[in-house]
Amino acid sequence: MSEASETTLTLADTQPTREAALELLAAFLPHCGKCYQETRNFDLGTENRSNVSTLSPFIRSRLLSETEVALAALNQFKDGSARKFIDEVFWRTYWKGYLENRPQIWDRYREDLATLRHRNLDSDTLDSAINGTTGIRCFDYWTKELIETGYLHNHARMWFASIWIFTLKLPWQLGADFFLRHLLDGDPASNTLSWRWVAGLHTAGKSYLATSSNIDRYTNGRFPVTAGLAAEAETIRDAWPELDAEHHSLAGPPQEIPPASALLLLEEDLCDHCLPNCDFASFMGVFPSESYDEFSISPKVQNFRKEALKLRLQKLEKTKGVPIHSADTDLTNQVASWISQNGLKHVYYSQPKVGFWSDQWPNIHNAISDAGAEAHPFRLSFENRLFPHATAGFFKFRKRLPALLSELQDEAD
Repeated sequence: MSEASETTLTLADTQPTREAALELLAAFLPHCGKCYQETRNFDLGTENRSNVSTLSPFIRSRLLSETEVALAALNQFKDGSARKFIDEVFWRTYWKGYLENRPQIWDRYREDLATLRHRNLDSDTLDSAINGTTGIRCFDYWTKELIETGYLHNHARMWFASIWIFTLKLPWQLGADFFLRHLLDGDPASNTLSWRWVAGLHTAGKSYLATSSNIDRYTNGRFPVTAGLAAEAETIRDAWPELDAEHHSLAGPPQEIPPASALLLLEEDLCDHCLPNCDFASFMGVFPSESYDEFSISPKVQNFRKEALKLRLQKLEKTKGVPIHSADTDLTNQVASWISQNGLKHVYYSQPKVGFWSDQWPNIHNAISDAGAEAHPFRLSFENRLFPHATAGFFKFRKRLPALLSELQDEAD
């Protein structure tokens, strides 16, 4: 169960800003080579996250892009020893592209979730799992750590999901829902598909089984004996038929923009720094509170992402000196009003990925046109290059990375 790169345990001393993310990246770069390869699987506990980068909440909000992290690592270790770190960064891109190519997986997950939530309302096993009272010491510890901090080490996420599915025999969908509510870097694509991977549904016949010896080794003996874990991974059947991938191309990011153009920033994609040559007449930030409430996303997670959006807009107001707007309710009318008040004719935005925006965005897109502006959705260049290849397993996808990074290095030079 991979992520962009593991998240920090507490963010009390780190604001959710691009500047803070760049500082974290610079601090971790000397450790992203051989050291990362050898130690990344160790969950050293809440007081020591020195073996992981702590960048994932920032990448999840696109305060940093995957490519700038990867290029920084390549420049730090020209001998290629940062390759494993780079692979882990691009797992997020792979998951995002895979779900973009198969959006029905998200729709079916939501259908299953609604049914399973109702069916398990009185489940004592589910209640003990989400409250950390199962009696499985490591699992209960991770449950409380997740709720209190918004974090689990990547390896702990895999162990947790395995115990949830194969030992407690709870539906994987409910486990994915629990993670999505509480992870600061929780993402509909990487979270949903990672849980499917552990369950053996992403790659048919390949599930992940947590063992006591593996937990003991990679927690440095913090949980030496974990009795009662499932000895084998029971085959989980997918009730839905196999889906064919369908890739839909989009324009790349704008290089030049006409007058009266503005950028609409989503909480999941604060990508204005990826458009350095565009002088927008205005910026607006939008947060899908309705969707977050539907999924019962925790206040900790909502506040982190709202703060990231707010601080990014404040930075733009200070540096760009143009009108800044924001909204988290009544988004369709708020966007239309923003366009009208500022006389906008063109609205650019990074196309929302499958997930929190899936229900709301068609109405917002229509509101842009109804208000008299032209909508310009785009994808960042590396997404356009990689998403078409996120159709099978990660290792097939990974073969495309060297060529992409070489091209990006040439462009940077």
